[in-house]
Amino acid sequence: MTGVADDTVVADIKDYLSIDGSQMPVTRIDVAFSGKTQLQKVTVPAAVKALPENMFRDCTSLNAVTFASGSQLQTIGKWAFMSTAVAAIEIPEGVTELPDGVFKNCLSLTEITLPSNLVSVGGGCFYNCKALTTVNVCADNLTIADRAFYSCESLETINSANPLQLSSDISKLGMEFEGCKSFKAVSVAGGMIGSFAFDGCESLVSVGIAEGVKTIGEYAFDGCTSLKRILLPASLQEIKHETFRNVVFEEITCLAVTPPSIRDNTFTDYSAHLCVPAESMAAYAAATGWKEFSNIGDLTTSGVSAVAGDGLSVAVCDGRICVDGVGETEMIKVYSAGGMLVGMGLNRQVEVPSPGVYIVEFKKGTVKVAIR
Repeated sequence: MTGVADDTVVADIKDYLSIDGSQMPVTRIDVAFSGKTQLQKVTVPAAVKALPENMFRDCTSLNAVTFASGSQLQTIGKWAFMSTAVAAIEIPEGVTELPDGVFKNCLSLTEITLPSNLVSVGGGCFYNCKALTTVNVCADNLTIADRAFYSCESLETINSANPLQLSSDISKLGMEFEGCKSFKAVSVAGGMIGSFAFDGCESLVSVGIAEGVKTIGEYAFDGCTSLKRILLPASLQEIKHETFRNVVFEEITCLAVTPPSIRDNTFTDYSAHLCVPAESMAAYAAATGWKEFSNIGDLTTSGVSAVAGDGLSVAVCDGRICVDGVGETEMIKVYSAGGMLVGMGLNRQVEVPSPGVYIVEFKKGTVKVAIR
């Protein structure tokens, strides 16, 4: 299919075409719609396996795209939906990659569900989608490329059961979430967090950094003024310059035994309580940048009870956090050191996903424990 009238409002794409007396399924649509500013609705037939680059680009009135039941779509080309008026869309399960700029400048897009087979979101994929508030991720391991959500200023939540893999390509600038000023929480993994990755995310209150991250780039969290706690993994080796510029922490927990290399200007403020492994306290107190912190303490020892109030104690036992002195029906919540809710339960105990430092919350107060 290659030709469409300029004044088309609803695209009626046939499932089959009659060719020499035979019914042939429509499996490919060439660049037939790009720039059709009157187009409002389109249904993509189930047999179509690929949408080419620029497919619906600049169809500025296009507000509804439906993929037919049983869609066999596997490939979406670059900039396919760029500058359309689509408000919500569900990508078919067969699609494994969203390339560069697919939804760039879709100013009406508010929510999108990404399929379970998706493995990557390309550079600038959702660039400047200013109305986007929610992204639902069904994939187990999703890699986010540079500028993927750049300037999505309304984005609050990415619903994902697993950490997002940030690209480790050092040739790219990063900036995956730069300018997402409404973004509140995220868990990330990969070899590094790139430059400017969360620059200007002024509402960010919780960031989980998975074990395996070795480097955090310059200005990665610049201007994250709501971020008060952070847990840095044992794998961390280097934090670049001005990474946490304009961030005033209350508590920083670093699990690395060897102090990661930092600059004198990696942090803007040094008033936070810095928690490090007990055997590394002297090394941190002497290390460049880290020695500027005046309040350096050791991590809570695994298995040692910590009293949080009269008749109340918290202990670590067999990978569970156990609370004594509360009612059996009282809900106990467990947060990562970065403030992200990771578990909750009754019967005075909560299982946690992995070793680490956790904040336990209950009616009478809170307490920090470590599981090693």
